[in-house]
Amino acid sequence: MSTGGTGTEAPYDRVFVHDLVLDAEIGVYTHEKGVTQRARFSVDVEVTPPEQAVEDQIGRVLDYDMIIAIIKGILAEGHINLVETLADATVRSRLGDAGSEIPTRERQTPQSLASLQKAEIEKWWPIIKAANIKGE
Repeated sequence: MSTGGTGTEAPYDRVFVHDLVLDAEIGVYTHEKGVTQRARFSVDVEVTPPEQAVEDQIGRVLDYDMIIAIIKGILAEGHINLVETLADATVRSRLGDAGSEIPTRERQTPQSLASLQKAEIEKWWPIIKAANIKGE
């Protein structure tokens, strides 16, 4: 678990899908309408863990497959003019229903990611070192 850089003390689980490439009908220009093009998606979601156990059922928790299904569902609805549409209130609502929090655009910058990574390293490095965990 991590505090996820949300600015709160509540614990969060992080679920992410990086570099998912899908065919999408996307673009505002006339030549982009009615055709598909490859689009790359990276999604990081912070999930508030449930207060009670989910009875060991993967179908009751947000996982990678659910994120991918949400993206594919939005793409299946038809042409999207802007990539930003995938990060708008519709996506937030769908993921919010699954108990997640999408970081604001301000927290989706390379600087914010670097800050989060630094905080996670500072948090976990002493534990990794004490346990003598080594990479393969």
